Amino acid sequence: MTRGPLFRCRNNPVLEITYNTTPNVPDQRSAEVGASAGVPCATGSAAPYITTLTPTLRARVSDADGGRGQTVRGYFEWHVTGGAKIGERITAYVGSGTPVTAPIPADGRRYSWRVMAQDGGVGRMGVFTFRPGDTDIGGYLYALNDDTPGAAPHKQRSTAPLRPQPALAPHLDLGQPDA
Repeated sequence: MTRGPLFRCRNNPVLEITYNTTPNVPDQRSAEVGASAGVPCATGSAAPYITTLTPTLRARVSDADGGRGQTVRGYFEWHVTGGAKIGERITAYVGSGTPVTAPIPADGRRYSWRVMAQDGGVGRMGVFTFRPGDTDIGGYLYALNDDTPGAAPHKQRSTAPLRPQPALAPHLDLGQPDA
């Protein structure tokens, strides 16, 4: 009598998932508009006048995941009030709770601006770690967004960089413009 191969598997697999929460809405939004620094957002007749050729927008960005080392950056966008977008700036990643800034041009027009916080998420590289397991397996196969699997050996620790790709283009909801 011929027997097929014997497969043994442990009944104790482990999957570890780390969730990434959405960053908080930026707070402490202000502008440095000349001799006055930290001028809070305002609209209409309360909107500040720009008295410098180098005004700077400022906001504090934060993320609930900051305690786990999650960094966050600011995405600033400015418009001619009532008109088209005329500029944007994406800051470097900083620690949660850190102020970020965006210098903007001054050309005599009235501006409206908005800012949002961004952290790692869709499209940002992640790394999966494979650790040595049972000695009677040949390795691990993995795939993401692709039918072609990668392979990792089972007898040594190895990592696999993976970049998730969204099914649809991501939509940035920047909310209502700030003054």
